Amino acid sequence: MNFVMLMPPPAVYNAGDALTFQLYSGHAFYIVPTGAPIELALVIGSQARTATLQYMTTGPADFIVETQLIFTYRVQAGDNDSDGVAAVALSDPDGRLFDLINGDPPTFYGSTLANVTVDTVAPTATLDAPANGTRVAGDVVSLALDLDEAVTIANAVDPVTLALTVGSQARTATLNESASTATRLVFEYTVQSGDNDADGIAVGALSDAGGRVADAAGNALTFTGGSTLANVTVDAVAPMATLDSAASGTRVAGDVISVALDTSEAVSIHTGADPITLALTVGSQARTATLNEAASTATHLVFEYTVQSGDHDADGIVVGALSDAGGRVTDGAGNALTFAGGSTLANVTVDAVAPSATLDTVANGLRGPGNILVFALNLSE
Repeated sequence: MNFVMLMPPPAVYNAGDALTFQLYSGHAFYIVPTGAPIELALVIGSQARTATLQYMTTGPADFIVETQLIFTYRVQAGDNDSDGVAAVALSDPDGRLFDLINGDPPTFYGSTLANVTVDTVAPTATLDAPANGTRVAGDVVSLALDLDEAVTIANAVDPVTLALTVGSQARTATLNESASTATRLVFEYTVQSGDNDADGIAVGALSDAGGRVADAAGNALTFTGGSTLANVTVDAVAPMATLDSAASGTRVAGDVISVALDTSEAVSIHTGADPITLALTVGSQARTATLNEAASTATHLVFEYTVQSGDHDADGIVVGALSDAGGRVTDGAGNALTFAGGSTLANVTVDAVAPSATLDTVANGLRGPGNILVFALNLSE
């Protein structure tokens, strides 16, 4: 009595999946109901496994009549076989199986099922760090995970993300599916204004709540992260400035009002034709103080305005916003200096209006020799 085996459907099987093997005979055979288990010996990878007999029909108490044997094995975590599961032998230590016609024991020729493979090992990933450098607001930080086996990305709405820590802020990089391949996943994060990290961003764990990224057997990708990219820094904080008040006093025409800004960090003044100015209000007149590059340092910018004839401000000049249309003043990362102004320098007044005089009328009358003519001027101040 020979058995012919119908193998499980060709596929990659995962933990918990059932492998079903059907052994057919040309005619009926007996199964003695009691005795040692009848099993099908398997080899999965390098591990010996056994598939258990499932009874299909029942008969009298002393025997069961069958024309097929069905064995099942449920894949365990840790099983792995890329070459194909082997069904090697039929185990019947008590001789419970025999031919219904001549009483012979069955014959089974083992085989390797090349298209029935097992994979219970989750794919793993290694981080491919982005290029070194400092990112500013609007820059895209691109990180990649290189995988040890091919995966697929299932269509779903659940996002696939990588946790990032930028400075003290939790951020997420999102999977860019169009830029990814079966063995390389690309994640992107766009730097936000206010992000700052001088020590390097930290890369955390993969988040894939929908289990979208998995190998052919359905094992989900895992990545725990924990790396700090020391050379990938972020500076999306614009340098700030505080007003260093000018010396108290009243300025007249031709005097130079020098106003300085102290910056929160070192800045560079880049070459360019666009002027860098501070808005001033002198009395009711709009004026501008221009940057004196020669008198400035990396953290102290000096602006100057020469008082014009006719300027007048008894309450103190008002310092307005910085104007730098060409973006010439930036920190090392390229963030432009900002200064909104709004301060009034109450002790810095301007009087470039010459006093005026009007003639005080002389009394009418005829003057003779020796009389003194007195003329008086009334002054505006």
